[in-house]
Amino acid sequence: MISSCRKDQDPSAVPTITTPKTVITPSNNDERIFEDGEGLNIYTAENRRIDFTRLISVNAIDNTTIEITNFVPLDIEEVTILLKINGRDEPVKLLVADIKAHTTKKIKYPFVNETTDFFENQTNKIVSLAQYKTVGIAPSQVSFDYTGTTPLLQKLKKAGEMKWQFKPNDFDPNHNQENWKDNPTPQDFRKYSALLINMAYLYSSATNMP
Repeated sequence: MISSCRKDQDPSAVPTITTPKTVITPSNNDERIFEDGEGLNIYTAENRRIDFTRLISVNAIDNTTIEITNFVPLDIEEVTILLKINGRDEPVKLLVADIKAHTTKKIKYPFVNETTDFFENQTNKIVSLAQYKTVGIAPSQVSFDYTGTTPLLQKLKKAGEMKWQFKPNDFDPNHNQENWKDNPTPQDFRKYSALLINMAYLYSSATNMP
């Protein structure tokens, strides 16, 4: 009988790597977009421009903070935010989020206060971002995308193929014409954004229609 002197590794000692999960809900009216009561200058500002390739939009605010915006008038579940760092071939799965409809929120990068180990998007290879824990990453060095397997996320990615952009505007600031409302409201733009997203999905799907 042959026995080994090697002691089996305790499975509990092996760290488990998981993609951070977060729930993004508005804490105040400043974290809601196209909210009733917003001033015209707010909901027609440049940061309300809707890029259909980025209906779930992520922007770096500074080295340690990002802003996530859901331009869709529906709650989004299980969306994976991808982080691409200049010089790296493959983006990493930064976090998985549930995001309330028409919500924008600033959060810290997960590697600042949470894990520093992340999965590459395609290979699931573990990548360490520990070097950025203290100093963060310059906004000029990063870009973002999103992915997901739910039917809604698949439709949003399909709509993004149209590469449309929509920026709310007061097309009749003098209110002296009949081709626009005297006082456009956030509700108007909530309706238009929903309509345009649906149109983009239908147009982008047209080639697959019998």
